Amino acid sequence: LAGNCLLKLQHFDLALEQFDAALAIEPDDKPSLEKRAVCLGRLGRHEQARELVRSLTERHPLDAETWALAGRVEKVHWISRWRDAALTPEQMREAAAAELASLEEAITPYRQAFIAEPSHHYSGINALTLQLLLRHLGGEASPTLIDNLAGGVLWAALSAQQREPKDYWARASFAELCLLLN
Repeated sequence: LAGNCLLKLQHFDLALEQFDAALAIEPDDKPSLEKRAVCLGRLGRHEQARELVRSLTERHPLDAETWALAGRVEKVHWISRWRDAALTPEQMREAAAAELASLEEAITPYRQAFIAEPSHHYSGINALTLQLLLRHLGGEASPTLIDNLAGGVLWAALSAQQREPKDYWARASFAELCLLLN
């Protein structure tokens, strides 16, 4: 609980200490391992975060949340490679385009999460957004994959809203889909 509170307050170093303390008691506690990976990524310790989520996806190959976390870690890593307040927007765009391989590494786990759980609209919208960014930056993006992701996210988000009309995240995914495609 302390780690989660500190994570919400963006005290990533202190939160990491709490998750490490929890893992000293229960080394295989999946939620603590996942939150540890988030903290490591936010602290700029990308390689450690990547290695941790890699081992989690190996242990939980069908878990959409674990794959989505892997995508998040890779996305943060990609952004860290080009985002710099000292650069102009055009320079950042050029730097982002120079990191297409890193961007593709972020797309893959989000796609895997969406495949593992087709109702996981969060993963689908992230895979689609990053795929469209890849195309925008001059990378090779499959039109078929983009269409499939768009259709899948539409179905997943609308189905979730049908089950729970006030599902904020389903509405957010649907809104992002509308912005991306319309």
